[in-house]
Amino acid sequence: MLSTIRSTFLGLPLETSLRVDASDQHQAVEAGGPHQQRLAIAPARGGTTPTRWSGSATAASDSPTYPQPTSPAPASPTVPTAEEEPWSPPAQPTTTSGGVRGIQVHDCYLVIETPDGVAIVDQHALHERVLYEYFKQRVLDEEVERQKLLVPESVELSPREAAVLIEQSELLESLGFGIEAFGNNTVLVQAYPAILRKPDFDQLLQDLADTLEQPGQSPSRRDILESLLQMMACKAAIKAGHRLTAEEMDSLLEQSHLIDDAHHCPHGRPTALALSRAELDRQFGRLG
Repeated sequence: MLSTIRSTFLGLPLETSLRVDASDQHQAVEAGGPHQQRLAIAPARGGTTPTRWSGSATAASDSPTYPQPTSPAPASPTVPTAEEEPWSPPAQPTTTSGGVRGIQVHDCYLVIETPDGVAIVDQHALHERVLYEYFKQRVLDEEVERQKLLVPESVELSPREAAVLIEQSELLESLGFGIEAFGNNTVLVQAYPAILRKPDFDQLLQDLADTLEQPGQSPSRRDILESLLQMMACKAAIKAGHRLTAEEMDSLLEQSHLIDDAHHCPHGRPTALALSRAELDRQFGRLG
């Protein structure tokens, strides 16, 4: 049955690349040197250059070296049920007998063979975790790449939203944003993190304001920063319904062993479910 599923999905047409809109010429990236239109999706160990993600990122640095995060924040993980065993990413890539790392199902899940059985990976949750760890380390190292707008974007907000963004402009700057007041309830966006694809600035700034303002609470700067990192990783990650090429699937799965907690997204959802060979045999009545 698995071979039938594999052959069916391997026959589906895959996109050759996830292209970036090359007509967007009013932007420039702050980081020094020429920049490829690709996004590195994970920090690398030992100073090696990470695999590059060919998704719809606006820009990233030219072959940078990303340090491995040393103390990722806890993600309040959910506990899998008895039939949903924790998935541990392989230390080395594993391929199926047909030479393909995995298959994509419903443009949402990646099914891969593991030494002990089968794993079903949520592509958004895993990519979100990888991006979270990468971006958090860049913030800690004060090396966030910024997408600078040659023509600033004006955004009209509510008085509350405009006030909280201007009040927290220093914190937002540490994340790669450049925001300043422009009179009344309008703000100017001069830069934003390059990890984000070209965003809807109206929605992005509203989400930032909602995250920054927590009525009835007095969150610490660290708590606010954590919430912002989670929000931005979620926005930047590939979504359910996004078709991936075989190379992109392989790239994403290979990055999972570079992070300390590949089991949960930053919000605590599991990134994958594992089915052991014994469980598969039991379900198909192969056990005596």
